[in-house]
Order: sequence, then C-alpha cells, then structure tokens
Amino acid sequence: MDVLKVNENDFIEIFKKYENITKELYRKNYGMQFGGRDLKEASIVSISQDLYRKGIFPYKNKFNIIQCCAEVRNLCAHENKINGKNIVEPSIYLYNELRSIINEIENPQKIYEISIKINDIYKRELKDNVKESIEAMNNKKYTHIPIVKDGVCIGVFGEKTLFDYLAENEIVEVDITTTFEKISDYLSFEKNEGIVRFARKDMTVEELIKVFKEDFNNRQRLECILITQNGKNTEKLMGLLTIWDVLGKYVD
Repeated sequence: MDVLKVNENDFIEIFKKYENITKELYRKNYGMQFGGRDLKEASIVSISQDLYRKGIFPYKNKFNIIQCCAEVRNLCAHENKINGKNIVEPSIYLYNELRSIINEIENPQKIYEISIKINDIYKRELKDNVKESIEAMNNKKYTHIPIVKDGVCIGVFGEKTLFDYLAENEIVEVDITTTFEKISDYLSFEKNEGIVRFARKDMTVEELIKVFKEDFNNRQRLECILITQNGKNTEKLMGLLTIWDVLGKYVD
C-alpha cells in the first residue's frame, strides 16, 4: 500500500464491506424493501442518502465522503484506464475515512462516551447547603445538580425544584441555613417526571436522540439524562448528559 494512494482492489474490497454492513443496518431497521424494490438491488448511494435524511450517524455527517468514495469505487471497478493508465487512484485519505465510517457503523457511539463522568459531575448530598449550590449553578452554568447518597442518585435539584418549593411554601427566598434535606420532597424523580430520565451506560447516541425527539413531539421537557450501568435509579451514578450536550452537535 502506497503512502498516498491505495491499490484499487483494496479500495473496492473495503467499499464492498461498507455496502454490505449498510444494507444490513437498513434491513434490520427498515425492512427488505427500498423504493419499492428489493434492498439487494438498490443503489448504495441512494440507501446512504436515505439514512442521511433520516439523521442516522455516521451517514448524517459523512455523506459527502461516502458519495465521493462511491464515485471513486465505480471508476476503479469499471472504465478506469486510458492508454493503459489509471484515470483514478484511490487515496489513503479516502481509504482511512471509509474504514472510520465502517467502524462507526459497527461500533456506534455510546452516551457514556460523551457524558460528564461521575468524578466531574457537580453533585451534592442532603446535608449540603442549597444557597451555596445555587451560586455554583449560576457561576458554572449548571442546569441540574444530582443529589447523591453512597454514590446513588436519590434526587435532582434544578430551577423547577426551587420554584416548586418557594411557590408551595409561599417563601420569598432560601435562607443561608437551608439544606437539601429540608427540601428533599421536591428533589424526587416523581417531582421531576418528564424532565429527568435514567439511561443505561451502553445506550447509543442514536437511541438517545430518538428519545429526545419523541419527548419533544409528546410535549415533554426532557432535559437531563442520568447514566447508570443498566439505567436503574437504584444503581450508582456513572455519568450525566443534558439536552444541551446533545443539541447542536448531534441534532439539527
């Protein structure tokens, strides 16, 4: 294999692998038909474009590369010589990009990989001071603070928590002695239903995006994802994601 170019047979071979795993992914998620015909007969560019339109990674952010690879592959596989010389020679860049795309398809990114890990999460305990924590939220732009006990998240503090507490108790402000213990009734997951959700560590980013979209369509206000090993609230907290960590980078 040359430093700058790749043997055309190697490129054709790896593109064939891309084609096979893409059609298999499509079959598993959308069935054996594409555009009214058998999936096996459909153009790989058309299938890739459809996955791009559906917002599926890595097709969503790599479609231009995929399209370029398909064009190069077609030239390599068919009329690629004039006077005995190659018209096109695939580059090592395209070859490596295609390998990367295949890897993303075979090993989709997990939410834990992009989450704020437990050691970096700003978390509090019931004994901690509410007012000090609010100041930290304002300074660091935190939207939610997990309340933990022995590593397990037992509640969440956010703007809604404070609003509910003040409104229901007709209190103007939180004093300097108020701890999370005092407002524990407002930290529960029941109080934050629709805003906070637990998710398993190996959930894919693609799955999470679907959850956000479904909740948005159902007029829910899902804002915070708490990550545990199996997505249970009785397990130790491992990571945290907010909708702001996902919007922009992963959602149009």
